[in-house]
Parts: sequence; C-alpha cells; structure tokens
Amino acid sequence: GGSEITVIGVSDPNNCTYITSYGTKSDNQSVWGLSSESNKINATYISAIIPYPENWNGVKCIKLLN
Repeated sequence: GGSEITVIGVSDPNNCTYITSYGTKSDNQSVWGLSSESNKINATYISAIIPYPENWNGVKCIKLLN
C-alpha cells in the first residue's frame, strides 16, 4: 500500500486550510509513524528485512513555511 500525507491548518475550525502534501497513494511508500514539532512534520517510513530501494525507508521531514 501507499501513504499520502496531507497537512490541513485547523487554527480556525470553521475555516480549515490546505497547507501542503507529500506522497501519493500509488507510490508504494508506507508510513509507519508521524510526529510533529513546531513547524515540522516527520514521517517515518517502513524499513524491512528484505531490502527495498533506498528511497523507500527512513525519515521524511516536511517543513511548513508560513
């Protein structure tokens, strides 16, 4: 499966806003966990015993610019 990350601003719950996104459902990358700190979102990608291409595992940091 694939994971797509979409960041939505909810500081005003009556007027949610699209911030950014990363990945697609068809890219075959799967996220194991997410964390956030300040204006950063960290996505941890699955790493398995069977080697995948190097771009399939590790950590992706999405920095929000606003």
